[in-house]
Parts: sequence; structure tokens; C-alpha cells
Amino acid sequence: MMDLFEAQVQAEAEKLAVQIAEQRLSEVMSDPQKILDLWKKDREKLEPLARKYQEFLDSDGYIDAAQASAIIKIEYTDPSGIKRIMGRNYFLQVLEEDGIVMKTPVGYRLYKKYEGKMGVSRVVVRGGYTKAVTLFTPQGIDKLHDRYDTDGRIWVSTGEGLEWRPA
Repeated sequence: MMDLFEAQVQAEAEKLAVQIAEQRLSEVMSDPQKILDLWKKDREKLEPLARKYQEFLDSDGYIDAAQASAIIKIEYTDPSGIKRIMGRNYFLQVLEEDGIVMKTPVGYRLYKKYEGKMGVSRVVVRGGYTKAVTLFTPQGIDKLHDRYDTDGRIWVSTGEGLEWRPA
């Protein structure tokens, strides 16, 4: 009995939502100047962002894995169930899982097929230690962002590493 009542309430709520949407749409459509003003306002907000993004893509600088992970913002769930943004280490683990970087004794390096297209791998000596550093190009960051933005995997930290599950 309660299920029938809940279904009726849901149906009424959906009808009301449609009526409100139609009313607002007709209000906006009746005044072309209002549409133009909204469009101009949105354009004014987006133009500086588009300019900055284009400058970023056109730059020839390199971005390290820590900065790349902050830009791309892949989410994961930690062992306590809290959603977090991946840092450098988990980000590199995801790239390793997807065959973009490989783990070597001195650090992560891009596979040859991605070298130059997405970034570069350099071997550096710091404080007497040799280590591999993976740097990404702005175009590489753009490709990775597009790839992981529509990825559909749910990443979960087990405490010892990352696992993914289908969405």
C-alpha cells in the first residue's frame, strides 16, 4: 500500500517539476534581451578561463607528476570511505596500471610510445641519489585529463595500494 502512495507522490512531484521548468523556459523565451544578457554574462565569465587554458596548452614548460595529479584530480575512496583527490604516488600507480609509465629501480618513466607526446622522462642526480623524473607537457596533461574525466572507474585505496572497480 505504501509503495503505491510513494509512486503517486513521485509522479506528482515529477509533473510539478516539469510545469515549473516549462514556466521558467517560457519566461526566458518571451524576452530575447534576457537570453542575450545571460549569454553575455556567461561569456564574460568563461573568456578569461579559456584564455588561460589556451596559454597553458601553448606553453612549452613541463609539469611534474605532483602538479599533474593536482590538475587532473582523479578521485579515490580511502579505507575509511572518505573521497579524496589522488596525489603524486597514487597518480603514478594509475598511470602504471594503464601502461603509460613503468616503474624502474630509480623511479617511474614514460613508455617510449608516450615519450615526447605526453612528456619526458629524465634521470637526475640529487643529493648523491639517481632518480627518474617524469614530466608532462601541457598537451599530455590535456590528454590525460580527457582520458580520466570519462574513465568511469572507481578507485579505492586498500591501505597498501589502489584497486579499481567498474562504475
